[in-house]
Amino acid sequence: MEPSAKIPQSPAPPSVGSRLGSRKKSTRLHPLEIAFLALISAHLVFLPWALGTMHVWSQLVSFSLAFAGFALALIPRTHTEEFSDDGRRYRYIPSRRLLAFPGFWLGLAVLFYAFVQALNPAWNYASSSGDWWMEEKAYIAWLPSGATAPFADSNPWRSLLVWSSAWMLACSLWIGLTRRASIRSLLVILTINATALALVGILQHVAGNGKILWLITPSTHYSVATFLYKNHAGAFFNLMLAASAATATWYYRRSERRLERTSPAPLFTLCAVALSLIVALSFSRAATVLMIGFVLLSLVLGAIYMLRSARRPNLLLVSLLTVSLTILAFVSARQLRLEQAAEKFQQLFTTDRVQSFEFRQLSAQATWDMASERLATGWGAGCYRFLFPLFQQNYPQIYQPAPNADRSFLFEHAHNDYLEFLAELGLIGCAPLVILLLLLATKLIRGRLWQNPPLLFLALGLLILLAHCWIDFHLHCPAILLTACALAAIAGRWSELESRRRSP
Repeated sequence: MEPSAKIPQSPAPPSVGSRLGSRKKSTRLHPLEIAFLALISAHLVFLPWALGTMHVWSQLVSFSLAFAGFALALIPRTHTEEFSDDGRRYRYIPSRRLLAFPGFWLGLAVLFYAFVQALNPAWNYASSSGDWWMEEKAYIAWLPSGATAPFADSNPWRSLLVWSSAWMLACSLWIGLTRRASIRSLLVILTINATALALVGILQHVAGNGKILWLITPSTHYSVATFLYKNHAGAFFNLMLAASAATATWYYRRSERRLERTSPAPLFTLCAVALSLIVALSFSRAATVLMIGFVLLSLVLGAIYMLRSARRPNLLLVSLLTVSLTILAFVSARQLRLEQAAEKFQQLFTTDRVQSFEFRQLSAQATWDMASERLATGWGAGCYRFLFPLFQQNYPQIYQPAPNADRSFLFEHAHNDYLEFLAELGLIGCAPLVILLLLLATKLIRGRLWQNPPLLFLALGLLILLAHCWIDFHLHCPAILLTACALAAIAGRWSELESRRRSP
């Protein structure tokens, strides 16, 4: 039996100094749900700090934490009166809810499909004297196929490691979160963690020594905070910007509903400012454009909400907050030399146009050539970087940096997640993912997303990430993939709990 909607209880006697004397005492969270929140929070906090979870060791840790969280979420819970919304005793069986979750079956189908590809390789990786190539081998033609390649680089088993972590994380959140308080706590933790990471990134930009966390020498020259790739940093912090906006809006609405004098909403608004600054300092032009668009849209939606609100907003509080944010933005711009970010941003549209635009356009065309040759079944999960040169060589501009160069460009990813997934998994492997996205969108729409501003901001953040994935490979960064899957599960669960709360 699942937790039922809250039933109004008799109001408590007014307390001295309280502006709302009839507030009902909140029901306590079940100890198993508290333990689950602690474990899941540790997992999600770990992901960005572990250099985006781009290395084998961090992905193994992530898999272990996801498995532990999944196992903990499956433990049945006995809710006594103190843990029940309506004061009734009941037993919650998470496995029943899991079996009714479409994401469980659709995600399992994708994992099984990649597993079959891993067991049926059509290509073998070979190397000699520092060079490598792919050799064809016999395989079962009527089954999906893949390729053997080093696990440390990329292959179907490496993809299964990351994807299964994301699948277990999303499933555990779907069955493990039974209260809106749990969702709010998780969003607060994610926002604070991302803000701390953003502040570290800002400090590294101002007084850094060129190393990540002042200790680790990055393998690239465009690292930001703990992310090795600036565009990954921009995408992650944009996602967290949406989470901070959702959290701030939630606290503002609660204070408005309870007629409270103070609220944590301004604090999370300041978190949003810090997250916006690190996006600008990442020099990721697409992330910066999307961030500006999100901020402007958020301001418009916030203004509409205040104008339609039954309660008149505290003009003094709004004015003070606006002035404070303006002063903070001005001082930060002076201290952080954001004019350099603006100049760099402009250069990316001029001097860097060839590599940034034309190269990506040609690589997308070559990736489509690759995908269309095996459109139904794909070439194999995690095999893109090893088989793409077969099609890359047809485009000399992206194959060799110069006519007399000894080596060709190595594309580890397509800079277009959708084309890369299509090339690796084919239509059959991608179909469950498309269905899952459509089901989530349908659930949010049926749950009247527009009537829940915090949830709307969260959904906008996910939508911005999906748009950004059209020109980059953010879903191949485990920290972004798992965080996005977690927020998608949270959004779906939140919508469900709100609908149940509104129902008579």
